[in-house]
Amino acid sequence: MRSLFVKIFFSFLAIIFLSVSIGAIYTYYNKPEKLPHGLRNFAGVAIHQYAQQATQALRTGGEKKLERYIMELHKKNGIRLFLLRTDQSPATNDPTSMPKKIRRVMQRAIKQGQLVRSGGDQQPKIALPLGPSFHPARAVAVQLPPFNPQHRPPTPFFLNPHFFLPRLLSLIVISGLICYLLARSLTSPIRQLRTATQHFAAGDLTSRVDTSTYGGSEINQLGSDFNTMADLP
Repeated sequence: MRSLFVKIFFSFLAIIFLSVSIGAIYTYYNKPEKLPHGLRNFAGVAIHQYAQQATQALRTGGEKKLERYIMELHKKNGIRLFLLRTDQSPATNDPTSMPKKIRRVMQRAIKQGQLVRSGGDQQPKIALPLGPSFHPARAVAVQLPPFNPQHRPPTPFFLNPHFFLPRLLSLIVISGLICYLLARSLTSPIRQLRTATQHFAAGDLTSRVDTSTYGGSEINQLGSDFNTMADLP
């Protein structure tokens, strides 16, 4: 009987931990292309300013001033800036000068009407659609500097030991208690039936199983069958 209790106990425990593990793994590796709300606002303001400066450079100094601004931005911050324009300028809209990934993320930004980013890339690309005041530019995109493997990204907050370990211990205690109660509730009627059977075999013909506790379950029906058998002359 103890082995059945242990099997049921650890089965419940394994199911709980498997569910929690799958949820944690999914949360950790699921990196949506949309930015969090706070970061979205910050990135939107920054890219909007880049677009204003690039458009002003184009209007006041033409292609050469725009190229100079883009080169200075890249040299200073490591950021590459792209404008998707309606005038089909070779300097900006030519397929050889604008990577396909940049063009796709800009077109997606225009379609969705909001700031979007590329996912799963060492050089994240963020695009923002532009209004009529930025004509001839329709959208702006920036490609951030490549990821430096020497600078590891910060550990996600929910995996921080000071955050994760106390909650893991709490989960173990609570899950263990729940699993213990569930396993005990399932094996208790079997244990009562076994005790009644032992007493009956030892000569106590008045030994019966209490069938008023567990409703119409199969184990309760087995107890009723035992009581019926014991009542036979």
